[in-house]
Amino acid sequence: FALAVIIAFLLSSIQLLPTYELAKHSNRGGGISYDFAASYSAPPHYFITAILPNFFGSPVNDTYWGPGAIWELSSYLGILPLFLSLLAILLKRDKYTVIFFVIAVFSLLFSMGRFGLVFPLLFKLPLFNILRVPSAILFLYGLSVAGLAGIGSAVILEKINSREKNTLVFFKKALIFAIILTVFSAVLIWLNRQMIIDLGKNLAENKLMASSLSEEAKLEILANLNSTTEKIYYNIFTDII
Repeated sequence: FALAVIIAFLLSSIQLLPTYELAKHSNRGGGISYDFAASYSAPPHYFITAILPNFFGSPVNDTYWGPGAIWELSSYLGILPLFLSLLAILLKRDKYTVIFFVIAVFSLLFSMGRFGLVFPLLFKLPLFNILRVPSAILFLYGLSVAGLAGIGSAVILEKINSREKNTLVFFKKALIFAIILTVFSAVLIWLNRQMIIDLGKNLAENKLMASSLSEEAKLEILANLNSTTEKIYYNIFTDII
């Protein structure tokens, strides 16, 4: 393991050493303020995008209402990779699963920035006090989930090849449950779509009225509010489908 770490460091030194030299001569060399470093911290409630990527709307149809930039904060990787990762954690607890799991959890906690405990502690250490955008570490979360999903896929293939009856029954039941849950959620949202739209509209109106925008700007936004909330509802509904 030690040899692997040394080789990895030597291979990455072509990027690390020039970056270290540059940092000493940049305007971040003496460190940056905590507020600047913690910009683009991922709020805990934003992790719902791991399942519903368009929960906060989408910049594609100009309905995004979440904090910051969606491409910096979103943790969506797909439902299937999460399902396979869960199988790996439950059925294959070897050292590789543990490593990927620890990295995934750490990256999620670090990405919370000012909203968590990990980033404020690490910010006091050298190197961390010259970096910003805690949510940028989510690429490690993606790497870890990809690794866990691969392990989960291998577990499924092993079980299928071994033809273990109990395991196959478990997978069939899990698949049926997932399909039923998806259909039930879609139908429930469809039946309550007007309530969801009205709720989103009321929240948006309250936030708008408390803003410092001019009255003219507020009226213009209110005129487009109905179509916007319907688009947000449509985004969430299509995510579930």
